[in-house]
Parts: sequence; C-alpha cells; structure tokens
Amino acid sequence: MSTHEMSEPRMVPPPRRTNRNVWILYGLVALLLLVGVIIGPILWSRANDADQHALHADQAAKANGAALASANAKLEHLGAQPVPTPSNLPGRGPVGPAGPPGPAGASGASGAKGANGAAGANGAAGAQGAAGQQGARGPQGDPGPSGPPGPTGIAGPTGATGPTGPTGPTGPAGRDGADGQPPVSWTFTDRRGQQFTCSRTVPFDPASPTYTCAPSPTTTPTPSGAPTS
Repeated sequence: MSTHEMSEPRMVPPPRRTNRNVWILYGLVALLLLVGVIIGPILWSRANDADQHALHADQAAKANGAALASANAKLEHLGAQPVPTPSNLPGRGPVGPAGPPGPAGASGASGAKGANGAAGANGAAGAQGAAGQQGARGPQGDPGPSGPPGPTGIAGPTGATGPTGPTGPTGPAGRDGADGQPPVSWTFTDRRGQQFTCSRTVPFDPASPTYTCAPSPTTTPTPSGAPTS
C-alpha cells in the first residue's frame, strides 16, 4: 500500500456564502421606498386635482342645468320651445355617486409670519390681596420745627400767701437828694406865750430867704420855733 493511500482524508471547508445578494436586496427595497416617497405625493396630488376638477365641473353642470331648467320653465310659460336640458339629451346617463375621499395630502410649507395684532383691552382688576406683615420700625427722624406758641391760658386762682421770707441784706445807700425849699411859713411862741406867724416876704429869694412875723390871731400855744407848712 502506498503512502498516498495510507494518508487520512482532509476536511475541505464549504464555500463561503457571500452577502452580496442580501445587500442588493436591501438596495432595491431602499430604492423602491425612495421612489414611493418622491412619486407618491405627486401622484396623489394629481389624483386630488383631478377629483377637484371633476367636482367643480359637476357643480357647474348642476348649476347650469338648474339655470337652464328655470329658463325653460319661463319659455314654456310664454309658449316658446324649451331648450334641451342635460336630463333629456340622448346618450348621457345620470350622475354617479361620489367616490371615496382620497388620502390626506402632505403638509404644505409654512406661511410667512403674520403681523402682530392690536393690543387687547386691559383686563378687570383682580381681587385685593391680603394685608402683608408689618414692616420693621424705621430709624427716628430729625426733630421737626417748633410750632407757634399756643394761646394764653386762663389765669388760675390766687394761691395761698406763703410764709414770710428771711430779711434780705441791707441795700446800698441811696444818692443825696436835691436841696429842699425853705418853708412857706412857720410859727413860734415868745416868752410871754404870744404866738407869731412868719410868712415869706415878697419878692422871695430861696437862696436868701426872709420872712415877716406877726402875732397869730389865735392864742393856742405851740412849741417854740415849730415851722408850719
């Protein structure tokens, strides 16, 4: 037996499966989705436009038919030949039922920002809030100006006489007074008891006074030399 025949058989790995087919499949799906996103709104918009045109045409036909029927009624009332209406024209069947609504369209682009509206009216005043806590006492202010004096009050009753105070000190001596005038008259009594009255002479000089003496009409004795005023 040869060496080749005695060797053990080797394990051959299976061929690798490539992912190329998978990626191709993903690419086709993505392409179809992209085409659907791009073409779908266009097709839906065209279908919606066609439905709108058909609806408008049907509404216009109904309005024209109603106007024509009204005109034909007037013509028949006047004895004229009526104009054929869509209802009696050959080859035109009745209007079919309206079809189901189409899918919702894509949102349009945002419009331009509008101008600000006028300011609204002021609202009603709110309810009065609860009173707050009393604040801390502030520093003392500067004294204010003195007010005007008040009116004099009514004199009170006279108080009781107080006790006699102590004798005060002797005051200073007063000034010498002016020289006095000589007396106008004076009387005296002589040794015999005769009373005489002396009066100023005329003219009289106070600096050198002179008198005239005569017995008094009365005999009432008086101290000798006592002048009279």
